[in-house]
Parts: sequence; C-alpha cells; structure tokens
Amino acid sequence: MQRPLTGAGLALACLAPALSACGPTTAPIPEESGYFDVFYDVYFVESFAPYADAARNLVTNDARYLFEKSFGWFFSDAPTVTYDSYPLESSRVQFAHAAGLTGQGQIIGFLDSGFDPTHPDFSNKTIYSAEDLRTLPVDAHGTMVVGVAAADGSGSMIGIAPNADLLLGSFDSQTGMADSINLARSIGAVAINNSWGYTNLDATQRGYDSAFGGNGGATYLQALRSYAAEGVVVFALRNDENLTRAGIMDGLPVLEPELESGWLAVGNAVPKYDDTSIQSAERISSACLESARWCLFADGAWESTTAGGGYEFSTGASFAAPQVSGALALLAEAFSGMGLTPHQLRDRLLASADNSFLDSFDGILDFGNGVTHGFNEEFGHGFLDIRAALLPIGGAAVPTPSGASIPVGEPAVVTGSAFGNAVSEALEGRQVVVEDALAATFTMPAEALSASARPVPLSVMRAAEISGADLAPLREGAVGGGSAGLLGAYGGKSVPTAIETIEASVLMPSLGGSAGISLRQTSEFGSAEINWGFSWLADQGGPLSIGGPKGPGASNVASLDLGIGGEVAPGAYVSINAQAGIVTPPAQALFNEISHITFDSLSATLQLASVGRESDLLSFTVAAPPSVNSGTAQTTLPMVLSDGGIGYEDMTLNLAPQSRQIDFGVTYQRPLSENAELYLGAYGSENLSGGIGSNFGAVFAVQFQF
Repeated sequence: MQRPLTGAGLALACLAPALSACGPTTAPIPEESGYFDVFYDVYFVESFAPYADAARNLVTNDARYLFEKSFGWFFSDAPTVTYDSYPLESSRVQFAHAAGLTGQGQIIGFLDSGFDPTHPDFSNKTIYSAEDLRTLPVDAHGTMVVGVAAADGSGSMIGIAPNADLLLGSFDSQTGMADSINLARSIGAVAINNSWGYTNLDATQRGYDSAFGGNGGATYLQALRSYAAEGVVVFALRNDENLTRAGIMDGLPVLEPELESGWLAVGNAVPKYDDTSIQSAERISSACLESARWCLFADGAWESTTAGGGYEFSTGASFAAPQVSGALALLAEAFSGMGLTPHQLRDRLLASADNSFLDSFDGILDFGNGVTHGFNEEFGHGFLDIRAALLPIGGAAVPTPSGASIPVGEPAVVTGSAFGNAVSEALEGRQVVVEDALAATFTMPAEALSASARPVPLSVMRAAEISGADLAPLREGAVGGGSAGLLGAYGGKSVPTAIETIEASVLMPSLGGSAGISLRQTSEFGSAEINWGFSWLADQGGPLSIGGPKGPGASNVASLDLGIGGEVAPGAYVSINAQAGIVTPPAQALFNEISHITFDSLSATLQLASVGRESDLLSFTVAAPPSVNSGTAQTTLPMVLSDGGIGYEDMTLNLAPQSRQIDFGVTYQRPLSENAELYLGAYGSENLSGGIGSNFGAVFAVQFQF
C-alpha cells in the first residue's frame, strides 16, 4: 500500500489496492532554453519573455492554479516531515498556457483501473474507447490521473493539456489493453499514459517472462511494440523509494532496446526551485535505476478530479506521469504541421529536462546534431521543464536553399554606421523561419538577423585623439590645415608623408582593423587652396564594413576626395571637404549577391585664430560622415507567407539609410603658459546610424609638460 498522507485535512490511502506502483504488495498493483523577445505564432516561441507577466499572473492569481498549491502536506506515518508542492508552477506549464497552448487537437490515451467519464471537467472532450464507455470500470485513481493531464479548467482545477481529447481503457486484461493500444495507434494518440506497474516484477528476464508469458501477454507486448514505434508509452515508476531494480514496465527497453525511442519513465519528487531552475528535489518514488536513459521526474502531489464529480488530494508517481503525457500533447500542438514525430517530442522533453540540480551524471545521452544531456540513475534526466521543451534546443539556425544554415544566436550581418539601419528596416515586419538542433521549427522577426554598428560618439573619439597627442603642435598644425581625405572618418594612426608634390596619409591597421592610404595634390587658386586626390581602404569594422557573427570582413573602398580652403578674413579660415566613392563588400552568408555600393561624405570647418587672445584657436565644424546613398543586396529566406504557409522568398534589400548622420563640433584651444595647454570641446550628432537618436558630449583637457 502507498503510505497514507495528509493534506488540507484529508487522510488518503492508496486509491487502487489491486493494481498500483503505490508500494510493496504481493500482487501487480497500479500506480505532471538573446536575444529575440517575441511570440512566434504557429511555430511557437524563441523566448517566453513577452508572456512572463501573464504566466506569473496564472500562478499567483488564477484560482484553478492556486487549487494545486499545497503547503505542509505529510504522510500519516511521518507527520513531522512536511512538503510544499505546486506542480503547475514547478513543471513550468504556466508559460505554455500563457502563450495559448492547451493541447487542442491532440489525443492522450490512458490505461488505468477505471474512470468517471461523466466528470464535469471532461464534458467538453471527445472520449474514445475500445470498450463500451457505459460499462467501463469507474474508479477514483484513473479519474485523478486523467484530471492531472487534461482537466479542462471549467471547474476548480486545470490540467497540463486542458483541451486534449481522451482515450480511456481499463487494465483488467492484457488483451483489453492491447485493444486500447491498437486503437490509440489508429487514431494518432500522441501518448499512452500508464500510472500503474507490476510491483514485484523487475526489469529482468524473469520479470519479462512473468509479465508477458501468460494468456494475452504476447498480444499485449506486440501492441506495445507497434504503438511505441510511432507514439510514446509513458509509465510511472513504482512508489517504493528503496527499490534497487527498475520495474518491468518502466524498464522494458532494458530487455527490448528497440522500444527506447518511444518510451518514458516518470518518477515523483518534491522540488525546491526558483524562477529559472530546480535547486533540489526530494525523491518519494523509486529511483530511475536501469530506466535512467529514458526517465525524468515531476511533482506528483495533486488535488485532482475524482469519481463522482469532485476532487481529492494525493501524491504518487501516478500523478507525475500524466504531467509528462500532457506535456507531450502541448508539444504536439505547438509543433504541429512541421513533421515532428512523437519520438522527437519525447526527445525534447528529455533533452530539456532540468538536470542542473544533479550532483553528477552516470551517462550522457546523445540526441544527435550536437545535442547531449546528462542523466543519473536516481533522477534520470532531471525534472520536467515544459517551458524549456518549447524553446529552441541546441541553438537555432535559418535554413537556406543551398542546404546550409545561418546561426541566429547573434545577428547574421552587422553593417557599419554608413549603412544606418537600412538592412533592419528592409526586413522589418517579416517573419523568418528558423530550426533548432532537434528539427523544431520556429519563426522570428526577420530584422533580428541584422544589426548596425553605432559610431563611437564624437566626444569619445576626440578625447581618445587628444589623450595621446601634444596639444600645442596639434593646435598649431590645425590652423588652416587641409583634409586627410576619407581617412579622417576612421580611427587608427594616420602618418603624413611627402612624396615630391603629392602628400600621402597612411592609415595604419590597429588590432586587425581598417588600413588604407590617401594621396592628394594641392594647388593654389588665388588666396584659396584646392586639394584633390584619391583614397583606398580595406575597411574592416569601420563605417563602410559589412560583417557577420565571426566579425567584419574587409570591404574594398575607393573614393575621390576634393577640398577647398583658405583665409577668408584675417585670422579666419574656412575649409570644405567632400568624398564620393564606391564600396565592394565581401561575400556574406545572409546575402546571395551584393551590388557595388556608392557613398559620400561632406564636412565644413570655420577656424578663428587669436580670437580672444594671441595663439588661441576657435573652431566650428559641421559634417555629414560617410553614408551609403545607393546599393542593394539579394537574399533568399524561408518566410512565413501571407497565407500562413512557409516558403523561400527572394528579397531585394536597399542598403541606403533613409536619413543620414549629421555631426556638429565646437572646440577652443589656447596655451595657458609655456608648458601648459587648454582644450575645450563640445560635440553633437543627430540621426546616429541613419536615424537611431542623437548624442551630445564634451571634452575638457589641460596638458602640462615638464
């Protein structure tokens, strides 16, 4: 007999003394993973963040949830040891319910001691049976088991998959069970729940012969084999914590290994947990033992439907197993229409089970495609985590027509500031299909495949420039100074070099960054100077770069540079500089083809020398830094179509931002003494990266030399 327990003032004994895994008797006795915070409609979710508040509201305010929150329950033979249980919360099913999953369209089969199919919490369901429902045995145990998995929420409680339909069959005979199992296979039941077991039969040859050697045994076993080849058989562990061998039913794949892919064993434990993980668990059923490779746990303490239309409280592996069966129905609904088999759904439950509280692993199960999961002989794969099973497992990737895939753990393409947010805007409002390592399909906003690098604020750039420079020569060289061509838009070290009448500036690479050269020739035209020239760069991480998750590739950039400047009044200098050019970007996984890209930039500076005192310099600058003005990219992505289907779609993306960045700067510099220099600067930018806001900052520096 199962140990009697007390909860809410009720003393309950084992519900079915003839068949249970409730405890030791002499007869076979019967027994709930960013980055992208969005809802993914038909294909489910990449993150439950948008549903966190709704999920929290369910477990804190919904009366049907709170009905399952039990404090201080205990077994009558050990009244000083109390437990706190909230199986709806610890299974993380609130996230599935908050996002709208109910098990709609799925069927769960149950073999048990009997049922009350007239219970009000089952009134909205289609109920199948290989037997006459009017003569089906009526029993509290099976009724409670069904309520845990599928009570529809119209009464005091709600089950794991409230809209799932039912197949009910008694375990009075092995031939009758075979009929029920065959019916489950023919109607496509995702799981068959078995909250019972043979108490004295272990997973040994002797137990095997005893269980299947009698009348109907071979028929029953063949039905199990046929169903497990397609669906998932769920068996409760026995409720004796001290057992040292797995039971013949939960451990049957030990003797018939081909059954493992369609088999799950479920134990009962009371967990301690927080919002993210299980901290510890106290086991109150047998351990997984030889069933560890296909075993997991849930909290089996439930106030559930009982015969006669009411509710009763009990605990046992009997009520842990139907949580797993209900979870399979939720997964089947979530991933319907994408070809995932019940076996693949089973793998998701095992691969996502919370094993973080396990001290050690006795083995690692390899699910393929890089997904592995540790298990041990006591708790198997750990604790049921429905939330994690519904999220991508082993990473997600966008499939491409070529058969390759684009990982989506981070943006597939990162553009420099000259592109603004053009790529994200071109993809905005579309849903792209992604697959995880276990073949589940999700969708996410297509714009999440792209990110644009924001430019370093001008104040930060200027502060870095002056921190390593002698300020006095910097001021003196700036008066009436010309342009460094396109190189002026890049960080790094610029080294001016004179080659006869041609002035060269070289951008030295820093930590693998951009490198290039600018050549210009200066001619005098009256009081003005005109300079013209050419710049070439390998832009790697700069404004005109395009890169992927592994870093920016090198864009080949060529520009024509033109500048004019001169003294327009005593001590007043004006300079205007412009660049226009073309970019040849590197190949990108996201794009099939990228056209040549054109860009331009423009700046104007007014300098006032000795405006306040001798040798000081006041400068005003306005600039439009490099910005793409034409260019396209071709991509082919698996998209959610307007009719709700999925198909590869060719897209042309405009690479030019809708608005361009404008920078402003005011600086003042003067000597304080022979050995001291003052620098003041105020800087601002509008339309950062093509319209992503503004930035303002200031720089103050005093340099002393000794």
